[in-house]
Amino acid sequence: MILNILIYINTTSIHFLSNQITCGMRLIILFFLFLPIIAEAQNTIGLPDIANYSKQDYKAGLQSWDIKQDNNGIIYLANNEGLLSFDGKYWNLHPLPNKTIVRSIEITPDNRIYAGGQDELGYFSPAANGTLSFTSLINSIPERDRWSFGDVWDICYYKKDIFFRCPNKIFKLSNGSISVFTAPSEWAYMGVCNNRLFAQDYKNGLLTYENNIWKPVSGNNIFSGKDYITSVLPFSKSSVLIATLKNGLYRMDKSGILNKLNSDISAKIEKDRIYSAAKVNEDGFALATSHGGVYIIDSTGRLIQQFTKTEGLQNNNVLSIFLDKQKNLWLGLDNGIDYVAYNSAIKHINPNLHDGSGYATIIHKNYLYIGTSAGLFRVPVQPLKDLSFSKGIFETVLNTTGQVWELQK
Repeated sequence: MILNILIYINTTSIHFLSNQITCGMRLIILFFLFLPIIAEAQNTIGLPDIANYSKQDYKAGLQSWDIKQDNNGIIYLANNEGLLSFDGKYWNLHPLPNKTIVRSIEITPDNRIYAGGQDELGYFSPAANGTLSFTSLINSIPERDRWSFGDVWDICYYKKDIFFRCPNKIFKLSNGSISVFTAPSEWAYMGVCNNRLFAQDYKNGLLTYENNIWKPVSGNNIFSGKDYITSVLPFSKSSVLIATLKNGLYRMDKSGILNKLNSDISAKIEKDRIYSAAKVNEDGFALATSHGGVYIIDSTGRLIQQFTKTEGLQNNNVLSIFLDKQKNLWLGLDNGIDYVAYNSAIKHINPNLHDGSGYATIIHKNYLYIGTSAGLFRVPVQPLKDLSFSKGIFETVLNTTGQVWELQK
């Protein structure tokens, strides 16, 4: 059952009013859920639910490198042991013919699932019995280029054609035949953004595909031979946000002019290494990092929220990130898969360093007080539309150890 919760506050309590419930019921709900956190990191006081899936749950490889969702809502992951699918209840594994790692996937409007492995590329489609069957496209590649092309790291659907990026070649599938673009040095990234197809050659920097030719985006390209681009995302209708592995974020306008997106956390993000990124709303971006979990930032680079092992992830090394149709996040970790109910209106409030129950709450003089089975805690709150996005660290109110059943002003 999915709830959309409207939160409003007065001086004596917090009320959660359900304004839409999928079963048609209308309820007034008052509840608080408590989970342990480490107080050193100042995060938002409210956190979404996080579901953890281990290798034992989905019965496939440790790592997942890419994530997509089809028209029916099924989630697909490029996994170490093949194409992994999840329908919300059951996990299914679909290995490649050569049993190699699946590095990338792309789902076209006709629901065909393209997959790239190691020296293998093709697509999955339903067989007569409904199970997914793989069709290899190796024999469509010109013979001189079809052997030992390595891992297929990116697949893009662009203007009815399919592009596959390998380290030394980009294959273009058009009308059943495949043409080849050889890398000047190394194809390091490929992605579609704002109706443009981008790729990075490590020597020549950021390129865009026009009229069957890869052209440099700008004459003064700072991405030449210095760092790897990991994501290109819509920033506005005429500009894009470029994430790099080691040098943080850049904003690029339609003429190719680049500006570094600096903020108070720029140095930390650069140190933690951005491995992938996703746009979560009109003014928000999720950065998947190798060491710091997931950062949620706004368009100025300001930190909104962070998800790490402290907040409930299985580990802080996030290889892939995907925003599904319900605006929730799927994470492919170095070991496991996590789901963050980012768009859920139900949040967890975590006042206690230990397990415990919450019994009473009150807002008083810009502080949220919570009475628990382990004493009374308080945290400052900011005048925000959504109280859960207030940032602060809970402190224990002195001489309140023990059960706190009720609070009144």
